[in-house]
Amino acid sequence: MSLIELGDVGFEVSGEVSRTVLHPTSLQIGTGEQIAITGPSGAGKTTLASIIGGLQSPSTGDYLFDGEPMTARSPRGLAAFRATNVGFVFQSAHLMDERTVLENVALGVVSTSVSRKVVVQRSEEALAKVGLEQRVGQRAATLSGGERQRVAVARALVKAPRLLIADEPTGSLDQATGAAVLELLFGLSADGVTLIVVSHDPRITDYAARVVRVVDGRVSA
Repeated sequence: MSLIELGDVGFEVSGEVSRTVLHPTSLQIGTGEQIAITGPSGAGKTTLASIIGGLQSPSTGDYLFDGEPMTARSPRGLAAFRATNVGFVFQSAHLMDERTVLENVALGVVSTSVSRKVVVQRSEEALAKVGLEQRVGQRAATLSGGERQRVAVARALVKAPRLLIADEPTGSLDQATGAAVLELLFGLSADGVTLIVVSHDPRITDYAARVVRVVDGRVSA
């Protein structure tokens, strides 16, 4: 069953001269599928992932998420969609250095109806999944680059998203640490989360079950 369905979705930047960032493309991604989006810098990879993740709306085409139309959603509607369905991991971990590892992960729980006790429990479980259960009380400022990315993954997982999008998650890491982060991300298949990893790192094709390539705004799957 398709979780994500794009029908002739495209994106243009308006100005004195309009520029096509993403040419109309159709793509289906199944529930629990693990996808790599590859291509050179500036090719349109992040634009494609941003549309799928509800960070921006396409200029043309239709987007369905689990059968629900996304294209006409308001900014508030997209924010609500992201809050409940999508976890994000970026090149920079974006941690609050003065806070503990546990506190950083807990920030991923956006619902105000969840009790503090449940938030802590979920955060501890997410940290255990990424192998950092012994770091719960440690300040984020003291972590290594690889540990920071693991905390970012835990923060994305803590709300149990249906979709996890990682955009250049290894971009600021050395090769060995980057490989460990990729192994962590692609090892989440048991959780049933749909995974999209965006990267120009050629190693990503060794992990993904399916590769989507973007070149000059054109998608081939």
